Amino acid sequence: MREIGTLGGNTSRAYAVSADGSVIVGESTNAAGELRAFRWVLQLDPSEDCNNNCIADDLEILSDPSLDLDGNGLIDACEIAADPSLDCNNNGILDSVEIAADPSLDCNGNGILDECELAISAVLDVVVIFDTSGSMNDDAAVLCASVSALEADLASLGFVPYVTILGITEAPGGPFSCLQGTVLQEFGDSVPGGGLLDHNEDWGDAAAIVADRFPWLNENRIIVVISDEGAQDGDPCDAADVASVNNAIAFAVQNGVKIIGVAAEGSSACVQGLMEQIAEGTGGRWFLSTDPDADLVEGITDAITAVSFSRDCNQNGILDECEIAADPSLDCNNDGILDSCQIAQDLSLDCDADGVLDACQVPGIIADTGLLGPLNGTTPVNLTINNAPEASTDVRITLTLKGDFGQQVEIAQLRMNGFLLETYFLGTDPLFECPEEPFTFEVVLTPSEFNNIRTSPTVVFSVAGSPAVSAAECPDGVTRIHVQYYYEGAPDDCNGNGIPDLCDLEIFGGSSLDENFNFIPDECENGGGPSSCPGDINADGVVDIDDFIILAGNFGSGPGMTPQQGDLNDDGFIDIDDFIILAGNFGNDCN
Repeated sequence: MREIGTLGGNTSRAYAVSADGSVIVGESTNAAGELRAFRWVLQLDPSEDCNNNCIADDLEILSDPSLDLDGNGLIDACEIAADPSLDCNNNGILDSVEIAADPSLDCNGNGILDECELAISAVLDVVVIFDTSGSMNDDAAVLCASVSALEADLASLGFVPYVTILGITEAPGGPFSCLQGTVLQEFGDSVPGGGLLDHNEDWGDAAAIVADRFPWLNENRIIVVISDEGAQDGDPCDAADVASVNNAIAFAVQNGVKIIGVAAEGSSACVQGLMEQIAEGTGGRWFLSTDPDADLVEGITDAITAVSFSRDCNQNGILDECEIAADPSLDCNNDGILDSCQIAQDLSLDCDADGVLDACQVPGIIADTGLLGPLNGTTPVNLTINNAPEASTDVRITLTLKGDFGQQVEIAQLRMNGFLLETYFLGTDPLFECPEEPFTFEVVLTPSEFNNIRTSPTVVFSVAGSPAVSAAECPDGVTRIHVQYYYEGAPDDCNGNGIPDLCDLEIFGGSSLDENFNFIPDECENGGGPSSCPGDINADGVVDIDDFIILAGNFGSGPGMTPQQGDLNDDGFIDIDDFIILAGNFGNDCN
């Protein structure tokens, strides 16, 4: 009941009231005692009438509770008008209300409707950075003629692409007609991390600027750099280019950006190496374009697709993370990506076409942290293997460390499921303090030792430093845990190269001979493999220039190298020790 007062007198009488109670007509006395007609209209504070319909919100909700389905005393439509994100699918119902009524609409329980997460994850922000020197005219002409095709290809794969194409310091027109501006114009010449953007081939600095300053709106943030020269002032390709690329990597990682490197036709080996470096450092991809008409747009499309984060990679309307949570076997290598999607993207990952990633079937690399930064005494490095099978052969744990271990109080310890396996860097030795090359240690567990410590299918390997170990004392330090073993039911992999033996055979597209047609690589028979003929890397029975070429091509690689790659002393690295073995046996004919 609301008191509406009088016209100044002592009495008032209502004769009619509107259906919603907002208008009343009647008569009332004024201050002189005279009777006068009146019309009263409800006046509400905006906070009491959020939809401006002259009806108090509390009265509306009282008469129709469905107007406030979340029961917070506010009309839902007004909440949505004030904050549209509360209704991400624009159906006029608060997302929280939909989820409360049907929790399956939010399978990962993060308070966001799955359909909205799926829509967001499909959006791509792509920035193409073009070296605009004259040698890039053909590449520019091809890309500019194919921008619509590129966007259409990405759209056909379920993505919503937003593509921006920029020169570095110049937008010369002509074959570069599709450029929408330059990095210099859009974001200035100051390079994050130091330096100035002042050359039309400074693609390393341009990538750092775009990664740091582009107004990224979506989760999928991709930079494509296209050039045929060094990253800093073009050629010659030298240490300044490497530094520029490392700086770009740092700011890309900081901003969640992946970089695709395109080494244009005519790129030197050094430029190709820079493109590989910037791609690997940011989780991107790189490729060499040898015929722009044939491979440029297709290569960019494939690379973008490969690195783009999709929350529903198989497009079945279910978030991948929810599928994996319901059935962990769908992600056998525990990388958060459905195995079926990885195989669909790269058939070589399942060479025997049995629907299971080869990496999950053969011993190869069962798990690997990859090269991480230096160990810090406050933060251990963990390698978790979910659904780890029991071992049927020895388990080899390789630990790579470079860090602050020069003092007696600075040690590192390796554990499995909390069980101490080994302690490193005991004592004081200046050689332990941030050495030029990292130390590599190996722990071998017998199947029974491993299986006894493995108390559940989840196995955690951990390396931790003592409190005195400081990452700041060795900023270029590295940490890596690599685990490899066979398990019951794994396909045979007699040469230990991580590929099922059948897939190794030439008749199935591999490189191994099988002259007796028994489906076993010949290098594995009769005590085969490179060790049966020292230095014979390609297992043709002769130690010659072909073996040298393989070793030279992989020289400096490791850990994790195999004899078939040139690791002749089985230490996981390809180095001078392997070269000495090959040289000592060069010319031998073991046939």
